[in-house]
Amino acid sequence: MKKIIITGGCGYIGSFVCNKFLKKNFKVFVVDNNSKGKVFINHKNIKYFNFNFGNKNKIINLINKNKIENFIHLAAFIDSAESVTKPKLYMRNNYKLTKKILVELSATTIRRFLFASTAAIYGSSNRKKISEKSQKAPKSPYGISKLKSEIIIEKILKNTKINYTILRLFNVAGANPEFKLGPYNSKYNHIFNKLIRNNKFKIYGTNYNTFDGTTVRDYVHPDDVAESFYKSYQFMLKNNKNEIFNCGSGKAFSVKNILDNFVRFIDYKIEIFNEKRRPGDPSYILSNNKKIKKKLKMKFKKSNIENIILGLISWKKLNINKISGKSKDIIVKLN
Repeated sequence: MKKIIITGGCGYIGSFVCNKFLKKNFKVFVVDNNSKGKVFINHKNIKYFNFNFGNKNKIINLINKNKIENFIHLAAFIDSAESVTKPKLYMRNNYKLTKKILVELSATTIRRFLFASTAAIYGSSNRKKISEKSQKAPKSPYGISKLKSEIIIEKILKNTKINYTILRLFNVAGANPEFKLGPYNSKYNHIFNKLIRNNKFKIYGTNYNTFDGTTVRDYVHPDDVAESFYKSYQFMLKNNKNEIFNCGSGKAFSVKNILDNFVRFIDYKIEIFNEKRRPGDPSYILSNNKKIKKKLKMKFKKSNIENIILGLISWKKLNINKISGKSKDIIVKLN
């Protein structure tokens, strides 16, 4: 049986990625300290290990003992605004611990390394679609930590037996009611996560240089993100090449756009408050996803706004008692 280790596999994106690889008959080894994610999939082919991915000895022993060839690194702190107030924490967790593991990988059984990076490495795109070759000008310590991680991945793995793929994730949003997967962490600082939990909503900045004054983003469904990771694995298996891909829908939506669409599907009112801009927030981020569509044949079928909103509303109804943030471990059973 094929084997894969996934750091951060108990988180929002991680649970979708684990689900995908389980469906493809992988044996999945999850390393997560559960500081952010507490979603556990009940399946015979998944094992959970509760420690920080930066524990070099434990993670290397786990890889070699089980002869694991594939590694997906998702574990990271991801709140851009928080990173402005805690830059050292983000640099240590996202970059320094990643580097610490990378230097050891060539002495293990790992042959393929897949890394979850972010569109935050680009900064703002000035109303243009961002390609993989666009200028890198991150506006937050979070974006800087991910860019530094990308650089060290390329530097360390370039001349080794390990191939790598870097997926630059744009704004991940959505749920999968069928498998009860979604953003259980109430502290996940994301527009959709706020909307499904509150009757009040704050717009941080209404004077940006965009078509309606609010920030513009590109939203991608976590099912499409998981599919991108799996197709990246298949590509590496076949081609033995190192690649970097934008992982986004390529569709632009402002904060006001999202609000207008969201209220179409609910039967209650949302009170809106206009606030000052948050530090570290770029005005406009939109992906050019031609490369990932061409090389991986990605179609991003799940990443339309209506599907994202309806999926989240359905997921919320099914899990109303589990999304408060006060619940303990979330157990999801898969057949």
